[in-house]
Amino acid sequence: MRIIDFQDLIRAMPYKNQSFEIKRKNWKINNHEDYIDGIFTLNDSITLNRYDLYNPKLDTKEFIFKTLMWGYPTKGRGKNIENILEDTNLEKLIKILNDYKDSEISNDQLKNDINAIEGLGLSTMTKFTHFLNTFIDGNKAVILDQQIIGVINSGQFKEFDTITGLTYDNAQKYYYEYLKIIGKLSDSINVDPDQIEMFLFTFGRILSPLKERNRYSFQDKMDSVGDGHFLNNRETLVIDAKRKRKEFGSEESDYRKRLLESYKTLLSIKRNLFTATLNIAMAGELREMEKVFRPGDIYEFSIEQFRNSNDLNLNKLVGLYDQLESVMSSMGNINGIKEDEIL
Repeated sequence: MRIIDFQDLIRAMPYKNQSFEIKRKNWKINNHEDYIDGIFTLNDSITLNRYDLYNPKLDTKEFIFKTLMWGYPTKGRGKNIENILEDTNLEKLIKILNDYKDSEISNDQLKNDINAIEGLGLSTMTKFTHFLNTFIDGNKAVILDQQIIGVINSGQFKEFDTITGLTYDNAQKYYYEYLKIIGKLSDSINVDPDQIEMFLFTFGRILSPLKERNRYSFQDKMDSVGDGHFLNNRETLVIDAKRKRKEFGSEESDYRKRLLESYKTLLSIKRNLFTATLNIAMAGELREMEKVFRPGDIYEFSIEQFRNSNDLNLNKLVGLYDQLESVMSSMGNINGIKEDEIL
C-alpha cells in the first residue's frame, strides 16, 4: 500500500480534534499536587485535544504538564513522568523548550537535549516539539512513538521502506529521515504533516492491502462470510477435487436439511458477532475513525483489523469469532456444503 492511496482520507483527518480524557486519580505526583489541582479545577477528569496544546498563550510549565497528560492519559508505566517533572529536570526542560518554540534546531541538538534529562525519550520530546511548531533541520517536527514505529516496521506503506528496521532504541538515529519522508509526502498530496502522522497512528495498524477476489477457495469463501462479503460476491466456489460431496440420494434427507439449517444459523451468529466486534472497536480503539467518516460513507472491515488489540474485550470477541469460523469450516468440508445450499 501507499500513503498517497489514502490522501482523501488523510485530508479529512481532524487532527486538531484528537482528544483524550485524563482522570485526576491517575495523575498524582509528589511536589506538584497543588499545581495539578489547578489544571483539573476540582474536576475528576478533563479532556484535552491537540488544539488545546497548540495554544501559544500557555506558559511553558502548563504546556509541559498538559502535553504529558494528553500523551499519557494514565501517566504511563514506570517513573519516567515523575523523573521528567522532578524539580531540577523540570527547570532544565522549561529552559530547553523555551528555545524550541517556533524555532529551528538541529537533529543533533534534539538528541543532546533528550539525553540531558532523565526519563525523557524521543516519543515524549517529539510531542513537545510538534506542539511548539519546532523545525528539525528544515522539517516540521511530528510525533514518533512506539505505535507509529510498529506501523512503519510492518512494511504496509511503501514510502517508509527505507527506514524499516526502526526500533525505539534506534529511533533517534532515523528520526530525521522519518521527518523528511513525512514532509515530502505532505507536499505531494497537499496535507499537513500532522495529518499524515495522525493517519499512521489511527489507521496504520488496521489497514491491509485488498486481495484479488476473482476466485475463492472453499476456506476463503468461509472466511469471508462474516465480513459482509458473502452476499456481495457471486464468484464460482472452488472446491478441492479430492473432496467429494457425500451422496445423499435424489432427495435431500431430513438430516441434511437440519444440518443446513444449523449451518445457516451459525452464519447469522457469525455476522452478528462480527458486527458486535466492530461496534466495540468503534466505541473504543477506533473511536477517532468514526469522527472522520460522514453518513453514507462506506468502509470495508475485516476481522484481521481487530487482532492484537489492547482491548481485552475485543480480543475475547475475536477469539470467539475464530473458534466459530473453525467449526464452520470443518462442518463445511466434512459435509461438502455448497454455496447455493446456504443462500
